[in-house]
Amino acid sequence: MNDLGPFILVVIAVVVAAFLVLVPTVLVLLGRKLVTGRPAGTHGRDWLLSLLIAPLMIAAFAGSYFYAASKGISEHSIVKWMNILLAAVFVFGFAVKKFWDFRRKWTFWAGLGVLIVGHFALLSRLRWEQASYFWLVVVVGVPELTLVFFLLGLAFKPKQRRTAEEIADIIERFLTGNSLYPQEWNDFVECSERDSRLDIYRKRCYELDPLVNCLGPQDPKAVAELRSMIDQLRRPEMQTEPEKSSES
Repeated sequence: MNDLGPFILVVIAVVVAAFLVLVPTVLVLLGRKLVTGRPAGTHGRDWLLSLLIAPLMIAAFAGSYFYAASKGISEHSIVKWMNILLAAVFVFGFAVKKFWDFRRKWTFWAGLGVLIVGHFALLSRLRWEQASYFWLVVVVGVPELTLVFFLLGLAFKPKQRRTAEEIADIIERFLTGNSLYPQEWNDFVECSERDSRLDIYRKRCYELDPLVNCLGPQDPKAVAELRSMIDQLRRPEMQTEPEKSSES
């Protein structure tokens, strides 16, 4: 290392820093895609937001480790809490994905918050051997996920499958400025459809969103494509449900 010039050392430092930031950035984008069903990193603002979140994730994990070390907290406890946190991400990440349609209801987040507090309160009392914590996500996470789905399902019913005609109506209302509520278009493009045929249209609408859902004039070609989608969705062959539709 002593033979390396200062420029080479700076380059190495930049490469390492970029790697440490890009890895959690990709994880953030993939996690976002898992929850919302939206394409990972289609828009530049998605990458920018994730690049801002990534250093915070690194700082949080590194900060917690150094804080624990400075307070004399044992490595056993650090491993335990890290696995409890990973189990929470696993369980409640899938729960948010399942009930994403209710994200605008404060009651949903209140109920989810109670479950999260219960998760940490109960698992913090575990007295397992250090080697066993590795299996916490599987041994505890899977049964807990089933329980969380059941409890949330009692209060929040997942949305019904949309028809092609309903999606055509949503697009038409957006273009004419007659949406049923201000966030109807955003809710549509951000949440995957259970019918894979219809989700193709939803994904294309998401890609066109920056061109039509903006402060300035709408892009004429994008508007024309949306109007073409309306006609396609209202064709007779689109009104019949397929025998098997993949659920997202």
